[in-house]
Amino acid sequence: SAISACVPVVLLTWCLAIAAQRLPHPLPDSYSSEATPFPKPKNFTNGTMTVIINPMDIKVTTASKSTILQKGIARMREQMMNESAPTPRSGCVITSSTLAEITIDIKSDSEVLDATTVESYSLSMSSSTVSITAETVFGALHALESLTQLVESGPTPDHGRAHIIRGSPWSIDDEPRYKHRGILVDTSRHFLPIATLQKFIDTMSQVKLNVLHLHLVDAQAFPFNSNATKLGLGSWSEQERYSVEDLQALVVYARERAVRIVVEIDTPGHVLSWSKAYPDIVTECYPPTRGYDNPPLDPTRNETYDVVKTLLHEVGSIFTDSFFHLGGDEVMYDCWNASEHIRDYMTKMGYGDDFSKLQQEYETKLLEIAAEALPGRNLVMYQEVFDEGVKIPSTVVVDVWKRASNYTVPKSLPLYQEVEKVVKAGSPAIVSNGANGEWYLNDGFGNGLCEEGGCIYSLWTNVYMNDPLNGTDLTPDLQKMVLGGEACLWGEEINKANIEPKAWPRGAAFAERMWSQVGLKPVSGILEEVAPRLARMVCKLQSRGVDVSPLGPGSCYHW
Repeated sequence: SAISACVPVVLLTWCLAIAAQRLPHPLPDSYSSEATPFPKPKNFTNGTMTVIINPMDIKVTTASKSTILQKGIARMREQMMNESAPTPRSGCVITSSTLAEITIDIKSDSEVLDATTVESYSLSMSSSTVSITAETVFGALHALESLTQLVESGPTPDHGRAHIIRGSPWSIDDEPRYKHRGILVDTSRHFLPIATLQKFIDTMSQVKLNVLHLHLVDAQAFPFNSNATKLGLGSWSEQERYSVEDLQALVVYARERAVRIVVEIDTPGHVLSWSKAYPDIVTECYPPTRGYDNPPLDPTRNETYDVVKTLLHEVGSIFTDSFFHLGGDEVMYDCWNASEHIRDYMTKMGYGDDFSKLQQEYETKLLEIAAEALPGRNLVMYQEVFDEGVKIPSTVVVDVWKRASNYTVPKSLPLYQEVEKVVKAGSPAIVSNGANGEWYLNDGFGNGLCEEGGCIYSLWTNVYMNDPLNGTDLTPDLQKMVLGGEACLWGEEINKANIEPKAWPRGAAFAERMWSQVGLKPVSGILEEVAPRLARMVCKLQSRGVDVSPLGPGSCYHW
């Protein structure tokens, strides 16, 4: 066919080691599957024509008054003009048809983006027009991204070059499988400049990821120049602090690209950096006590709750998403046990030596503070809060992240059993790891310690085949309580220089797992089907200036 005759050689020759085997990647004879937008749409059909598109001249018609949509249209034109890879072979059959108009019909011009936003869209292309329909502005942005991905730079019948779309006519009906499709970025272990975060958000939007989980602060540094507290003293340096205005602008930037920012303020653990400003509220803990470098807040002091309340009010006014992450992981009980006045408090309260009761007390008070400081929010908390028996409202989302392990406190269940336990208890869940650490994209190289298999490098294939429901036995109704998942980029060995190659293309493989129906029932040959499409997306990201790691030997320009 005309399409299969135009398949770039590079996409047929990637050398990928999957499950210790080198897999061939033959494409169907009827059409070129790698031309499909990434992530793979829910439903689509396409033909065999190749049409020309002039991004700067094409007319865009819409009744929408949304400024977010207008900015999205401008980005579409710019990205189409910059498309340079992959390109069809010379001699490809191209019709004389030129796309002349894009019409966009949106039912709601609301620019509110939250966990309930409808992201579906339909795209229909003839030889001269493209019609896009969507419930929301953000669904329309996804449609524009899919359309942009169809554009390539190729030869014309008169031996010139043009922007073309293969496989026309296209018909796409698309929606995400999961509402929550996120990546965690850590700005404490290494400061990430705003420009780095903006570029990262750009790439997220291009693979239809919709949640940036911003792990803003941690034990190592507090890179937020809080106006309401002195906590900014805990930053690495004065130059490595975000202002209120920086973060407000970042929220707007992300929303304009259909990305929500869910901020995390992690307590009572991971707060050593707070001691620079408020030493009395952080538990004193010294070597050789386990956890001395990660002491928790002191839950026995009233000042602790005053500072937390003030901070949540301020941060909540900046990050207005419907979700707000309160942390709650890895609380070092040994530090509490090393404090004489905390042990005295435990005795007074009748807790004995059960420090889980002290954490329950802290988390209960934190939830009361959050109800006042963050009204109407869906709070997110790490699974330790659930595991330690804290009575959490049914609206609290449990972030499941721990592999089965003997070194954590409390001892963890296998991940899939934890997911089952959480949702069967009536709590919604987000899954942010795999049973073997597949979604920890930071693991596997550098100087990290190899605790309980935590140094394993996940190939894109491992990332892709991990699923939030893997191993679970849940009814359809309970499956709906698994809201989605997150890949994680913990920052011990990640900074502005290497965050992109660590994230991409594995983050794109994760994105398709979260978006597409293709992964619902893994079948023999699924990776062979995904590989050429992911290879094409690598070339797309590369052409857009992303420092994306290659899948294997090859070139985006080799014919």
